[in-house]
Amino acid sequence: LSSNQRLKIVLTSRSLLGAMPDISTKVYNLMPLDSDSSIRLLEKRAPRPIQDDEFEELLQTAEQANVGKLKDVGEHELFQILAGHPQAICMAAALLQDGRRLVNVFKCISDTSLLE
Repeated sequence: LSSNQRLKIVLTSRSLLGAMPDISTKVYNLMPLDSDSSIRLLEKRAPRPIQDDEFEELLQTAEQANVGKLKDVGEHELFQILAGHPQAICMAAALLQDGRRLVNVFKCISDTSLLE
């Protein structure tokens, strides 16, 4: 590897890797995905197509004060919990299997009793 002067390797990490001898590094801080990109990533990473009625069903689970006020699915609490983080979105998408619907994934993710 050291003989190829044009070789570039991209590493990702949640924390700084520290200094590495003879290696130049750059740190890029990435911003969270916007709601549209979050939805597209969820759809792309899901193991099956997400049906339109699942999004409608999800909107019906909004807190009582927000029912009817949400302009789109991206404003739903599910996407607030995922906070635009690609890894979290991909992990949530992976749960959409074995008959689980989007609303089931939301209930699982938002269940605080799992933290106790």
